[in-house]
Amino acid sequence: MLNLAMGNYIDQPITEWEELFVPEKVQQMVRKVETVDATGQTVPLVRVERTLVEAPHRKPPPDMPPNRTWSWLIVGLLGGLLFAALGYRLVSYPAEESAKPSVGRRLALAIPLGAWSTVTGFLGLIFVFFWTMTDHEVAYHNENLLQANPLTAAFPVISVGLMLGKPWALRAFKNLAYVVASLSLFGLMAKALPWFTQVNGDSIALFLPVWFGLAAGPIVHVAGSSGTAGSGASAGSATPTAAFCATAPEAREGKDDAVGEHAGRVQAATGAVCWRGLCRMSRTMPSPMANSMPSAKPPKAPPAITTV
Repeated sequence: MLNLAMGNYIDQPITEWEELFVPEKVQQMVRKVETVDATGQTVPLVRVERTLVEAPHRKPPPDMPPNRTWSWLIVGLLGGLLFAALGYRLVSYPAEESAKPSVGRRLALAIPLGAWSTVTGFLGLIFVFFWTMTDHEVAYHNENLLQANPLTAAFPVISVGLMLGKPWALRAFKNLAYVVASLSLFGLMAKALPWFTQVNGDSIALFLPVWFGLAAGPIVHVAGSSGTAGSGASAGSATPTAAFCATAPEAREGKDDAVGEHAGRVQAATGAVCWRGLCRMSRTMPSPMANSMPSAKPPKAPPAITTV
């Protein structure tokens, strides 16, 4: 916990004088001190050592601090896989069945997410307070703020919205998961820069897989939906051609006959309509030849012959 709360100040090399706040270091230093006695000879300062209290079950302190990076990495990977599965299950609900995910899917993600983010959000806010509001120099420039991010303090509120099935909660969950995962990844990539020298590999090993897994669920769902839509469109465009090519010759001939018969009917009906239209036009419009030729007079009746 101290390694998580302190910044890069404690990772700087120190002198023997600066490490004398540890009792064991004081003991080791005093053992090496020598002095000159009355005869002018150099003698050790400590003549004899005596153990006052024996602690048989107490292990001696290690020469090097323990390396917990691999153990924390395993824990982080398991947490990331859990959140990835729960997040994917939440966002991949069938839209045709319900307007929002089921209660089981919402609770399965909201409860562990709310519990985990409550801890990380509280730690992030405490780290910000130590850095900005106190004189604790060892808490300055704490790169673990990119891992125990204070922004995750919003996840408990989002978890409550997920439990209640609020649409805004699902959108906020996706967006905040992307932001937190990106900042955590930046904390790892920034190790290549000379300004990020804090030894916090164990913290990155724990938090980065968890945040990445939380963002991976929605990302995998979006990628899968895009691929399914593209393949569905390709299959839909190719299906009519394939079906036509796979039709038996007899069926195609039958269809051709039916189409030909239908086309004949349409052509006959069209011709009838056109003929009727021409007839109406001939009645209403004067003929050009009638205007150019003189009108013929009706022949006179022959004179009546009277017989006596």
